[in-house]
Amino acid sequence: MLISDAGLVYMVMTTSDATSHIVDAQGGIHRKSEAQWIDLTKDTPLPLPEIKKQPITANMPFDKALILSEKKDSSGNSLYPLMYSALHKNTAPQVTDLSSSDYAAIEALRVGGLVKAGDLWSGTVSTRSTQNVELAYYKGAFLWDGSPYTNASTNTWACAYYENIDRAKYMRVVLTGSLGSLPPPNYVPKTPAEAVSSLSPDSEHITNPAYQAELDKMFQDPGYVPAFTDDMGLPYAPPPGIPSQAQLQDAVDKYNRQQALNESRDGVKAAQSGAVSAAQGAADAAHAAAQQAAAASAANPGDSGLAYAAAQAAAGAAAADAALAQAKADQARGDNAFTNMSSLASDDRPVSASSDGGTADGLGSLLLSRLRSTGALLASHAPISYLSGIVDAIQSLVADPVAPSMDLPLGFFGSVHISASWFDPLASLTRFFSWLLFILSAAWSFKGYWHRS
Repeated sequence: MLISDAGLVYMVMTTSDATSHIVDAQGGIHRKSEAQWIDLTKDTPLPLPEIKKQPITANMPFDKALILSEKKDSSGNSLYPLMYSALHKNTAPQVTDLSSSDYAAIEALRVGGLVKAGDLWSGTVSTRSTQNVELAYYKGAFLWDGSPYTNASTNTWACAYYENIDRAKYMRVVLTGSLGSLPPPNYVPKTPAEAVSSLSPDSEHITNPAYQAELDKMFQDPGYVPAFTDDMGLPYAPPPGIPSQAQLQDAVDKYNRQQALNESRDGVKAAQSGAVSAAQGAADAAHAAAQQAAAASAANPGDSGLAYAAAQAAAGAAAADAALAQAKADQARGDNAFTNMSSLASDDRPVSASSDGGTADGLGSLLLSRLRSTGALLASHAPISYLSGIVDAIQSLVADPVAPSMDLPLGFFGSVHISASWFDPLASLTRFFSWLLFILSAAWSFKGYWHRS
């Protein structure tokens, strides 16, 4: 659906009937459709807008139909199973089911043929022997002599049946073989002639309603824009003001970009909203702990451990506030990025005619816009967004050291505060000698490397 100088223009499918879907000799599929628009170019105003219609035909070449028939959903299921079967064939050897009523196929079995008995077992024909018998009481042309049976100890199978020779004479046929697995199916595309034979008995019209339903979905697939011809079979030349094929393609591209962007935006916004909620919860908990530690320190003004714990809790609350602010900033950056990407996706790119019949203004500009939008999206997602976190981690390595402490709950007796602040002098001395040892080791290693050079 598009807005043009002629008004609101859209393509619609006519009601399906026996002649609405046609397949040509090359496997191309044609669907009767109609262009409709509101004519706003009349010189004399009318009481009501005039709706104009023009019969057109949507066309899908065989190669495009073949590609679409192979599409699958996120679970790996075929989107168009009937069309896939119509346009593909199984090249694996044919397997005859001995438990079926397809007598002609069973009678055609010879040595080397593949057989199965339903889902019970499968194998290969090793021998085929015959014997003429007279069984006047048999009236059928094909009669089983018991069911096929297997021998697990010899890994073999056998069965017998009768072929009618004349009114009272029959030939008894005995088949034996070895048990074994069957080759897996191997589906390959059909040739256009083979596909035409599957889709249309008379090689002219598609008469199977199931095919028509899937074909209509294929014509509306977001990944394909059909070409159109008018009702005379000529290339579609719309009246002035109706969008060209290039403009139709451009509109569909914009729609697909916006749909993909909306799906990505919803997922990212949900993740960022969850991160903000988690950061808010952590900040609230940190502030509650800080208030509790401050109250405990105020109640025991002479306890340096409690004072230190209160300071640590206050620092933790400040860090939680910083994390919350960072989460909100990430959320804002993500919103801004998607706003910019949405503007880019819906931007009206100029369409110009070219020697090939009219395309968008070049593949380069489309690729550039996709790269820009992808860069903005990556900047607000992991792992690129972790770069700011790496800086914070490095800063934490050079921050002033703080002795660990904890409150050990003792149930009915309350709790006891444990702090390693008494170890600060020894810890400082240990850090000094550790750095000194590292510097001396590095200097000694460099001296040895220098002499070897």
